[in-house]
Amino acid sequence: MAAIERLTDDLLLETLSHVAAKSRRLFNEERFPRSALHFVNISGSEGEDPFIYPSFAFLPDRRRLHLLDCCNGLILCQWYDISTTRDDEFRYVVCNPATEEWVALPDRGQAGDGNVGTACLGFDPAVSPHFHVFVFLLDESGFISGVDVYSSETRQWIHKEKRWDVNVMLAHPQLATVFLDGYLYLPTICGDEGPRISAVDTKGETWSNFDTPCGLWRCDVFLGLIQQSQGRLHYACFNNGEDDEEETQLQVYSLEDHAKKEWILKHRLKVSTKVFGSGPFKGEFDWIAMHPEGNLMFFVEGSDNMLTCYSMDDQESTELRELREAQPPYLPYVPLYSELESLRM
Repeated sequence: MAAIERLTDDLLLETLSHVAAKSRRLFNEERFPRSALHFVNISGSEGEDPFIYPSFAFLPDRRRLHLLDCCNGLILCQWYDISTTRDDEFRYVVCNPATEEWVALPDRGQAGDGNVGTACLGFDPAVSPHFHVFVFLLDESGFISGVDVYSSETRQWIHKEKRWDVNVMLAHPQLATVFLDGYLYLPTICGDEGPRISAVDTKGETWSNFDTPCGLWRCDVFLGLIQQSQGRLHYACFNNGEDDEEETQLQVYSLEDHAKKEWILKHRLKVSTKVFGSGPFKGEFDWIAMHPEGNLMFFVEGSDNMLTCYSMDDQESTELRELREAQPPYLPYVPLYSELESLRM
């Protein structure tokens, strides 16, 4: 588990206010910053502090930070200046907590019209030292209408209208996305076809969407997870058993052929086993991540938000730590100690 060193969770203001009712020492109206950011060390022993202190003190004059996405050691945030109290006045900031480098992105300006559905980060240091930020825009019906893409290489935003031939909605704005081979993959809903995976490249020129290998919905909650692991796109979901439709299984697939969109079943497990204590359908379950190099999966469940690791090799789960009042999004973070010119002011 050395590859995933820490986990980031963003405790929002509403949660801290609830904690304050129990202890006024934990929160007051003049608290700075107003949101609390925490790293949980997955690979260390219980109670061991992470290597990186989560103050983000290297970002000046901030009133609040809202974590949006994390990709290969870089973190995308909404940065609110201390001089304003308006929630619609912020800058997108990309930073590296390990080196304390950061850069504030220029305003999107009139790059694209529409409501912002979600903002995602794409970065692969094995391919390029530059990163991309994708801001997906929604029309009045909630469908994706286009995307604004920022490139740290050109230091400019571009806007592209969507090129899917169907109406596409975000499955959820906080679900994990994957940046792989120059494409950003995100879970979506396409018309009446149910869960799909949609993709767009860094230039906004190539758009595609394709079927997920399986997927269940309960109470309008999307129960799938897309992740990059061992160099491939992976998809984990809950599905009916092949022999017994009343039996629910965890199924994990890998995309072996990107051109043919060929999914290969990698693992399956009956949900009725002891791995999932509260079960994924009781409203107390959230996916977090798959290990980037191994057959491990991480999720939280239960009223105490128990962080749990599941090994596909051993078919066993291990409880790691209670996250208690933490709320999603939970961002898997692997530190990057290389200095990047794209993050220099």
